[in-house]
Amino acid sequence: MGSRVYVYYGGREYSVAGERIDEVRAQIESVLASGTPGWLEVNVGEGLPNAAQLLITPGVPLELHQVTAPSEAELDHATVGRR
Repeated sequence: MGSRVYVYYGGREYSVAGERIDEVRAQIESVLASGTPGWLEVNVGEGLPNAAQLLITPGVPLELHQVTAPSEAELDHATVGRR
């Protein structure tokens, strides 16, 4: 099952593939706890991933949202009887 965390920052949508929301949140909290601005590696755009980095600093609003894709078994189960 694949997962993706969407990060809304500065009015734009970015994504982090293959990580859970709690892992991304921990990275952000670690930067904020350090007292020094830091970078969060994300992807931007559709299709092939284009790497980007977001500067994480206190007072900059952002939002996290996780999407988990269904596994092949879940998809097979959902299509039983529709074939």
